[in-house]
Amino acid sequence: MINLNSTDYLEYISSGLFKSDCACGHPRRIIDSYEIIFMHEGTAYISEGDIEYVLNKNDILILEPGKEHFGYRTSEENVSFSWIHFQTNHEEYTTLLKNFSVEDHYRLKTLFSQCLHTTSTPEYNRIALDLYTALIIEELLRLIKTASINGNYLAAQIKEYVRLNIEKNISVKTIADHFGYHENHTSRVFKATYNTLLKTHITNQKLEYTKNLLSNTLYSIKQISQMLSFKSENHFIKFFKYHTKMSPLEYRNTYCNTHMNKS
Repeated sequence: MINLNSTDYLEYISSGLFKSDCACGHPRRIIDSYEIIFMHEGTAYISEGDIEYVLNKNDILILEPGKEHFGYRTSEENVSFSWIHFQTNHEEYTTLLKNFSVEDHYRLKTLFSQCLHTTSTPEYNRIALDLYTALIIEELLRLIKTASINGNYLAAQIKEYVRLNIEKNISVKTIADHFGYHENHTSRVFKATYNTLLKTHITNQKLEYTKNLLSNTLYSIKQISQMLSFKSENHFIKFFKYHTKMSPLEYRNTYCNTHMNKS
């Protein structure tokens, strides 16, 4: 453990490199430390509480202590990611952005590799692992701050906000108001980062969430429309049919046998 100042500390717990060439899923558990996951290949599906994350190459996910996390969907083959567990009470380290993608990832990969090398080399003093943990977190902070200059940080925050509030009646205006920016600026930042319109992203996320409910639950069409904050069941049906060319009921009847199996 290293003391960052008179009151704050940082302690390395464990680390590793996960690789799988077959279908796999993250185990269900609650841990007492923070975990950083850095994706290298494939797609991982991890839920923390009731929030689901889809992780692709170069994505970062920070899991918090005391919260249940698990793989909510089986990943296909060829998945790999680095991970590190640590404990800290340093405010800046405990308030890292939960989920974002890094572009300038080469130094981060090097730091993870060096940390794993140190872990496997007993001649090193354990404090070296604490220092590598601090370097990894500081590199993440640098990447976040650099992305902030380019607008990527705001875009990542917007994307996370959409994910967390998809059941609500959100729009470009409500999102812009939430972050304190003009609608046009909010849309430009999101488009520049993800190469898609924010309005389109909201619609696509709402559709994907709807399809999941239709395929994997027994909620009625009316219940789903209420869950997604539509003005009425009829308004929900029109929305879904306009974007998918089939009604919610037609979609459910078409795909229910694929997704719902007997135990």
